[in-house]
Order: sequence, then structure tokens, then C-alpha cells
Amino acid sequence: MRKKIMALILGTVCFLVWSFTSAAAAADTKKEATENTKNTKLELAAKSAILMEGTTGEVLYEQNADEKMPPASITKIMTMLLV
Repeated sequence: MRKKIMALILGTVCFLVWSFTSAAAAADTKKEATENTKNTKLELAAKSAILMEGTTGEVLYEQNADEKMPPASITKIMTMLLV
């Protein structure tokens, strides 16, 4: 019975250490990526573009993001199929 309890405690400690180190590494990677993106000037042929971070919604890059544009034809087709 003691071996099972010790194994459970050891497993829990290992999991906690792993989760904290993974979170710290992910935060460092995100910070580096954001700094690199902000310092980079992109030249796109598109009329407008926006790049957002998926989990936080932070805008990483935008080019004419507020300009009203007609929907793309694939959007029209997908809307028609859904209706």
C-alpha cells in the first residue's frame, strides 16, 4: 500500500514539474515570436491581411484590417451550401 501511495505522490510531483516547465517554455516562445513579428516588415501583395494569435486573439500583424472588402467567392459558396 505504501508503494502505491509513494508512486502516486511521485507521479503527481513529476506531472506538476513538467506542466510548469512546459508553460514557462511556451511563454518564452510566444514572447520571442511576438517580438520577432513586430520587428519584421512584411510586404504582401494582398489588399488586406490580419494575423492573430489563436488563443489570446492578440493581433500580430495587420494591413488595411479595417477596410471594408467584399467577401471572397469561397465564402459565398460556403454560405450558400450552409443555407
